Amino acid sequence: MLGIITLLGFTLLALPIFHYQDTTLQRILSGGRSVWFQLFIGLSIGALSGMLAWGLISTHFMSALRWHYASLMSRLKMGFKDILFLSLCAGFGEELFFRAGLQSYMGIWLTSFVFVALHGYLNPLKPRLMLYGLFMVVVIAGFGKLYANFGIITSMSAHFAIDVILLTGLVFFPAYARHPITDNQKDLDYES
Repeated sequence: MLGIITLLGFTLLALPIFHYQDTTLQRILSGGRSVWFQLFIGLSIGALSGMLAWGLISTHFMSALRWHYASLMSRLKMGFKDILFLSLCAGFGEELFFRAGLQSYMGIWLTSFVFVALHGYLNPLKPRLMLYGLFMVVVIAGFGKLYANFGIITSMSAHFAIDVILLTGLVFFPAYARHPITDNQKDLDYES
């Protein structure tokens, strides 16, 4: 359900922006380099970004944050097909809205900052979360450059790849997401 809401919601939000830009969804999807080239570049950069992000949240310093998100994901009872579907929907819908829609008005960096902030990763009162959020601003700005230089399929496939890697890590590798302190302290450690 979350995937469908993301796909349809962000796509529907993007359509009026495309109308104002005097373009169409078809033109946006067919713009840029060849689809195969865009897929190759996007999946490669997205996979590299996903591995770097997983490496960051796998550090001891980030263990409370990793545990927090792993416990949230465990409540969703997602299988690998669910992860693929959600990642595909988020990659398509969010990139259409943020990259092809807002980025032309707000620029790469501001769009990236807004994107990460709306995902809840920028909170100066939570240093671990803020560190991860700032890392993600840089990654998402990179996805913005991919769109600008190669086409929307590139940023969509990069978004898909990073989501698949991070969600798979949180869902299927709980040993890497074990919290190092007792259960009654977990929220305290996540907050600091």
